[in-house]
Amino acid sequence: MGVWCRVQALQGRNITTYGDGSQTRSFCYVDDLIDGMLWMMSTTANVTGPINIGNPSEFTIRELAELVIELTASNSKLDFQPLTSDDPRQRQDESHPRLGAEDPAARRAGEDHHLLR
Repeated sequence: MGVWCRVQALQGRNITTYGDGSQTRSFCYVDDLIDGMLWMMSTTANVTGPINIGNPSEFTIRELAELVIELTASNSKLDFQPLTSDDPRQRQDESHPRLGAEDPAARRAGEDHHLLR
């Protein structure tokens, strides 16, 4: 989860959102990343890289910020700021098919879990 928006929501501050929030991202849980790295280390020599480890599901920054507001029961609003010139409009990983990557947990369940930490 975006740390910046979780902190702002928990403090009751408006959540900084660049552009209109339509730029997309693909997030990966750290435990899934570690599982992928362990899998790669245990493969035979015929598995070569590079191998992208990530989540093929993408969602918008606005969706992430709105989910954080909902899950924190915050009164925060989105504070739209100009989009920076170096911010990519889309960033999505393509997980290696041999890794068997899929979205292992529903986004909401995963965010609930991470909010409680």
